[in-house]
Amino acid sequence: MHTLRTARPADMSALDALLAAPRGRGELRPRQLRPEDVLVAEDASGRLAGAVAVLHWTPGVAELCSLYSDRPGTGLGSELVAAAVDEARARGCALIVALTHRAGFFARRGFLEVSDRPWARARGLTAAPDLRFPALEAAVSAKAQGGCAACPALGACRQSLLVQRIATAHQRACA
Repeated sequence: MHTLRTARPADMSALDALLAAPRGRGELRPRQLRPEDVLVAEDASGRLAGAVAVLHWTPGVAELCSLYSDRPGTGLGSELVAAAVDEARARGCALIVALTHRAGFFARRGFLEVSDRPWARARGLTAAPDLRFPALEAAVSAKAQGGCAACPALGACRQSLLVQRIATAHQRACA
């Protein structure tokens, strides 16, 4: 059993230790994370068992990133994704994105793959904007300029971009 909560400053060294192995394998990109942007899963003994961060690309678009669970197959990853979507909704975001090598995982959780990718834009490549998500074009440009352009893995990056529209309480009530 585990509890999901916002990270605290005291969690950051344990979070770095939890994410060290997947970062070392190239599964996660190294990032400077702030506690207020990270949701952690804590087991009954108080040990961190998983984490996910929610970072803004633009005011209406958030990225779900640094997703990791040390308990594969238990549903913890899915719980963390759901918590990240809820957090993005609480922050007023209309879209949440995942830039990932595990497109299938996110597709099974309602995310849609799009052809535009910030790493491609940072390398000067373009893709047609996805008309289903008008706010995405500016967000992808912001990520390309603000994050991908400075990433040491830019030349080798092949991550897929997946998007999920976030329904607000008003939208759900009207649907």
